[in-house]
Amino acid sequence: MTRFSLRRNSIWLKILLSVLLGIVVSFYVYRNYVIWGLSKGFFGSFFWFILFTALLFVLFLDTEKIIMIYFAVFPLLLRLNVTDIEFVLFNITFHPFFISEILLVILLFIKFLMEKKSSLERTPSVKDFILWYSLIIMSGGALIAGLLTQSTVFGNMQVAVISSIGQTVLPALVFLVIYKSIRKKETCYNLLKVGYWAFALNVFLGLYTFASGSTMIDVFTKRMSFNFLGPNIYASAVQLFVPISFFYIYNSNTAFKRILYYIAFVIIILSMIFTMSRGGALSLLIGFVLLGIINRQARSPLKKISAIFIITILAVLPYVMKLFSRFFNIFTNSRVTEFSTLIRTSAWKASLDGAIRYPLGIGGNQFPLLWADMGRFPSELVLHSHNLMLGILVEYGFISFISFLVFIGIIIKKLYNAALNLEVKKEKLFSATLLVSIITYIIMGTVSEGPRCHLRQNGDMFNHGIIFFYIFLAVGLKFVNLVKNEENSSVDSSA
Repeated sequence: MTRFSLRRNSIWLKILLSVLLGIVVSFYVYRNYVIWGLSKGFFGSFFWFILFTALLFVLFLDTEKIIMIYFAVFPLLLRLNVTDIEFVLFNITFHPFFISEILLVILLFIKFLMEKKSSLERTPSVKDFILWYSLIIMSGGALIAGLLTQSTVFGNMQVAVISSIGQTVLPALVFLVIYKSIRKKETCYNLLKVGYWAFALNVFLGLYTFASGSTMIDVFTKRMSFNFLGPNIYASAVQLFVPISFFYIYNSNTAFKRILYYIAFVIIILSMIFTMSRGGALSLLIGFVLLGIINRQARSPLKKISAIFIITILAVLPYVMKLFSRFFNIFTNSRVTEFSTLIRTSAWKASLDGAIRYPLGIGGNQFPLLWADMGRFPSELVLHSHNLMLGILVEYGFISFISFLVFIGIIIKKLYNAALNLEVKKEKLFSATLLVSIITYIIMGTVSEGPRCHLRQNGDMFNHGIIFFYIFLAVGLKFVNLVKNEENSSVDSSA
């Protein structure tokens, strides 16, 4: 009787939410007509009724299925990033992928309230408590930096606060809902498997986007970004998906599946070469070495993958030569560093000097103001620090920076221990590949353009590069905690 009553109440709650959302959407469309760049009036904006109907349908699904769907459709969301569909607030342009993160958080929080369940551990360890606490402090420190930006560098407080939300608050919420939604370790395997194939699909969509607006000359001269808003941002995301490919190649139970994973691996590596990212190429090679060092299981597939990697390089040799020439051009014949590298190193120095001068941060996306005051080439427009760690330090302050280090440090330590100490080979390799994915992503952000909440000169704000990082962090933390809980349960039952 009680079970029936709870189920009936849940249905009525869904109906009430549906009616309320329908009223809000109808009123919004009726009053505005122009929705995210669609200037076609009430009926032309019927797209939004379809969107919200789909969101309401998603509410009837399990939380694990919701995040599976989100991962499956992210190539389409990235494709929308490069269309005219957009939302403007405070003269800042937000793209569909940014909005999709907000919708994901809202949907899953509604699901948690409806289900009245919690997958967070009832008795978290001290490390987990510190991790969640550091996540809150990181967001709080970033918001403080945004609120203080006017008094530090005469910055734009609206932009700085929204940037803080995009850099810390929203990723932290995505991390939370992804972590909370996963209840079984098999979901971790399957979620990243869906993401892996979706990432390969995005390569084809990115090629279509590039080809539709390029000439034959552009094919050999332009750097491709594959629907990400920048080639280095895409190159950072590649670092997450390449190491995990070793796990799926090694654990494929049929030759056909293994061949398919090899094909996807080649596609992703080719896309990495087409970005011409020096930091991406360097991080990728470091990842190969790290995986072989951390996990012996990976050495056997690494030999085969290395052979395929060499063949792939030979197939696109002109692009590879161009990529290597970017490394060689760092120094000229007179041993003077090239101008783009001078800009980058000067940005690093300005970031360090700025962090010392403004320990609470200058506010998100306010680096151009600091550069104009402290940069080596003040006449050049430099939008950010070109470094993930230094960018967090100077823009969001020491509080956020230290909290971020604690946050990722605990997860890396947990994955490292799992990669060394787990008994089950599958779990051991999965932990190792996740560990390498996270480390190479950080390396890429340190030596190249830092994945962060970017604000471009034209007013576009995006953070999709760092959202993928937080999703991998959530999956990694949940996986090692689930495995640990299984081990504790088996020990208790045997006792």
